[in-house]
Amino acid sequence: MKSNFLIDWQPSRRDLLQFGVTTIVAAALPLRAHAADPIVMKLASDSPGDHPYNIGLAVWKAEIEKATDGRIQCEIYPNGQLGGEEDTTNGLKIGSVDGTFASTGVITPFLPEIGIFDLPFLFKDQDQLLRAANGPVAQKYNANIEGKIEAEILGWRTLGSRNMWNSRRPISVPADVAGLKMRTQSSKIQQATYLALGALPTTIPFVEVYTAMQTKVADGADIGIADIIPLKFYQVTKYMSMTRHFYIMNPLYLSRRFLSTLEKQDQDIVREAGLKCLDACQAAATKIEKDGISFLRGKGLEIYESIDVTPFKALTEKVITDNAAQLGGQDFIDQVRAA
Repeated sequence: MKSNFLIDWQPSRRDLLQFGVTTIVAAALPLRAHAADPIVMKLASDSPGDHPYNIGLAVWKAEIEKATDGRIQCEIYPNGQLGGEEDTTNGLKIGSVDGTFASTGVITPFLPEIGIFDLPFLFKDQDQLLRAANGPVAQKYNANIEGKIEAEILGWRTLGSRNMWNSRRPISVPADVAGLKMRTQSSKIQQATYLALGALPTTIPFVEVYTAMQTKVADGADIGIADIIPLKFYQVTKYMSMTRHFYIMNPLYLSRRFLSTLEKQDQDIVREAGLKCLDACQAAATKIEKDGISFLRGKGLEIYESIDVTPFKALTEKVITDNAAQLGGQDFIDQVRAA
């Protein structure tokens, strides 16, 4: 005879409770396992580990991981492991990079308005530069930049001034620049500046500059002290003149694509930690520029600090007026100069 157990059995309250707890626990297990998997955030730079970029990124990583209790784990890829600045900037769109510093010269070909930072002798010192960058420039251009590269700008900082250095001769007056093959970024304004001084501008990716100097593809460059020291460019050059004709601007970018994967609480944590990253990068860059001259002299460089830049300014002022219209107009240029 067939058992009537399934028909006749009536579960007790205890049975129901046990069944319910077991079912809830079983259902929760895959969710808890999934929640335990950390989100990975990829941070990249084209520079070696002790560079200000990576000092900043290390702070970003530490702050994020601490504030999220490890829900977000950051991986730092220094030294061009994910490519040069062009590659990491493009990577923000496609998901290969979630956060990066990138100097402005890299993106001026498709964002010409940001070339305002490439205008020669526009800023009298670093403090004025940062006031302008985080003030009128950010207000006018940040939204457009962010839309083009699909990333938020968390803030503007600088790696310091660009100064002319080369392996052939000291530079004291514009005539000393004439005929030198000077490396530039892809910025047309940078190129026009060197043309105005009689040089031969040569576009070379950052990661190839050392070899280009070794092989004499380039005679010189204007990469700042914050890069010269950690990348040992002092091994392939001899003379440096403190012309401070450009400043190296490097905003910190945070991928919108990555942000969209986070809860609002974690979005806020990542942004707030990014501000600490910016400050750490700036502090490191300022210290390197301050201490770097004596270090480089110790490595055999001849450094000329008292340069009269007046004749350089006179020859390059036309670069500013020629490009003012595409950079917001002369009135805006004057506003930036007055910051």
